[in-house]
Amino acid sequence: MNTVPDTHLEQRLPPHAPCFLCPLCQCTLHYVGSRNPIGHNEPIESSDYYTCPEGCGTFERDRVTHRLRSLAL
Repeated sequence: MNTVPDTHLEQRLPPHAPCFLCPLCQCTLHYVGSRNPIGHNEPIESSDYYTCPEGCGTFERDRVTHRLRSLAL
């Protein structure tokens, strides 16, 4: 049995999407997409993904905690 949740990557900017600054260079991060769970009865966290235009990296925003964290590549 597969325990990894099925998710869908949505690339349309959600309405009223928050604006974030890169914690390294303070540039405005660009929205990349959102990962949304599909077909599950229990709540699973969704995330929004942003990238720095200056090349500092990719960041994930947890929709529940509203925290932004760097993703290691």
